[in-house]
Amino acid sequence: MLKIGLASLLQEISGHYVVHFFSGQGQTTANSDSVSPFVPLSVAGRSFRCELPRLPQQSAASETSDTYVAQLRSASLRGRCLVGSIDGEKFEFQLCVGETFAINGQVAFHEPLSQISAGYGFQQRYKSEALHAHLLCSCHHPPPAEQAACDLGQHVWIQEKLADDLAMVVGFQGDELLLRWTQQGQARGAFPMAHTQLRAAETGRTCAPREAKQKHLIQAKRHSEHLSGDDEHFAVELKAPTCCSTKEMEQQEAVISLLTPLEGMCHYAQNGWWTYEICWPWHVRRLHFYTTNDPDAQILREFTDEDGSSTVITGATRTELGANGGIIGFFGNGGAGHPHIELRRALARGSSHGLARTWPQEVVVQLEPGDDCRIMANNWLLQISGPGSMQVTGIGGSFNPVHVDSASGHLATATNNPDACDPFVERFDGAVLLVKRGRCFFQVKATNAEDAGAVAVVVYNDHRPDVSISMEGVGDEYVQLSEPISAHVIFRCGEDFQRSQTCQVGDVVDVKLWVKRTLENPPSLPDAAATEQELHEFAVIQAQADSASLRMLRGQVLDADPGNQSLLVQWLGEQEQSVGVGTIPGMNLDKEPPTSVPLAAAFRDGVRCTSPRDVWIEKLLEPYACNAEFVVHVASLCAMPELAPKKPQEEQGINCQEQTTKIQQ
Repeated sequence: MLKIGLASLLQEISGHYVVHFFSGQGQTTANSDSVSPFVPLSVAGRSFRCELPRLPQQSAASETSDTYVAQLRSASLRGRCLVGSIDGEKFEFQLCVGETFAINGQVAFHEPLSQISAGYGFQQRYKSEALHAHLLCSCHHPPPAEQAACDLGQHVWIQEKLADDLAMVVGFQGDELLLRWTQQGQARGAFPMAHTQLRAAETGRTCAPREAKQKHLIQAKRHSEHLSGDDEHFAVELKAPTCCSTKEMEQQEAVISLLTPLEGMCHYAQNGWWTYEICWPWHVRRLHFYTTNDPDAQILREFTDEDGSSTVITGATRTELGANGGIIGFFGNGGAGHPHIELRRALARGSSHGLARTWPQEVVVQLEPGDDCRIMANNWLLQISGPGSMQVTGIGGSFNPVHVDSASGHLATATNNPDACDPFVERFDGAVLLVKRGRCFFQVKATNAEDAGAVAVVVYNDHRPDVSISMEGVGDEYVQLSEPISAHVIFRCGEDFQRSQTCQVGDVVDVKLWVKRTLENPPSLPDAAATEQELHEFAVIQAQADSASLRMLRGQVLDADPGNQSLLVQWLGEQEQSVGVGTIPGMNLDKEPPTSVPLAAAFRDGVRCTSPRDVWIEKLLEPYACNAEFVVHVASLCAMPELAPKKPQEEQGINCQEQTTKIQQ
């Protein structure tokens, strides 16, 4: 066991250590002039003499070294490509922060050693044989961004139409908005329309696109002194909010300044049925998106089964807004005022070394009230007309869309998928689908039914007791449903602040895929004497040949190509996939070679891989018992010392030599 001398000394040295034992005939004698201390160690009756690492006299300085501080200050800019012009010249240059500086066909590469500037920014150098650039980042306070007049889920009027032609914004397509009619009887497909032809139903404002604000300013000039020959030298000045001094600011003012890069952008994370949207400094809300098929999508995989049927797999990259799930809360007074910000010491978290350590501070914003908690649990009246007509009361799902109070259609069932836990191979367009409880989450049943065209789902009970509160929600006996949801958002600088891409090599991602199966010999249309069962079987087989099912496979990223907007993914084994949606008939995932998939079809922990790499929703607790919490990584917060994670300490070695003679002490 360790002797007291070694144990007590290790308590005084902070860091991570690996002990190496060496056997041999040599002996080492302690030297009073040695710069490293030696201590005796006895293990299983054998004596060792251990040389400890030098006492880290500058450990505090190492944690705040210039290079590490520069990495923190540049975290939100790393990989961002900016175009500027040379002062007094017509030439343009491109700077990809932390990567390259390019001009006139020449490229200089970033030298790893960055420095902090004399102020509160950072410096970087870019170098090639004939090109040199010196980057200096300084302070810039951009003007506040304006909220878009017509955003996702908002209702709009088409100016040339009558007043009752109300549509909802369900997506974006270039410079146009994607709309869907809200009135029953109208076509349900989305259609594009220019901003200028629309106005917001609530405010009457024209749906002009949001004016882009310059968050970063960049310019360059040639150095007057050339170090050698034909080499070109440039001084590049970059102005950004993260290079401003926060020392003289009030805490709230400093944090709001560092959150400026978030303004004008919304960030999303999908969790089951709902996708959560955080738009700083306006609101947090939940939306439901459904995936639409793209007939022109690139084929990722194609194979033929033993029965001659062919399967075609494409990436599922297109989505449209399906339902508005309500406002969780507002930042500030309805999104118009300044939010109340609190800095607090975070709890101890696990580090990459597996050891818990104290985290720095994090920013907590308590949201102002949004919609009532009642949006999570609604009772519905189910009315069945025709023979055996009846009325019953049903418990609503927590994922039901807000402001939708009715749905109607013919009642349908699926004998080959009664619980709706697997993707349907047949269509139920316009139907109310009756499915059995059990085997999967309620929201999975609803998603599969929606993908098959159903307008609503009714879940009937199995052998278990009735659902007495709500489907994945809460009831009146637990909370006051008339009260608003209590929610807060935590903004922090995470340890992964140097992530190069949202989805990078080594990540595990979920990939959405469309799978279409075509029969080699489709059956002929039954004759007039066919039974009802034969007609039903024909309809099912015909649906298999004419429709695609949505699947989601899990894989590990082997390579990322942001330029080509793709990932090279190795699928995980069958046992690591989700039940139902994580399998493709006729495809053995354990033997599949790596596959290139579109970046827009892949998600990491619910965040789409095309999302910005400097801001993402790390964790969310969905509204339950009328409480919700969101944790958001914001790389720009790393520039504030109180919010920055400590520099990781490198492992140090302790070498222990076995002694054959008495250890001198």
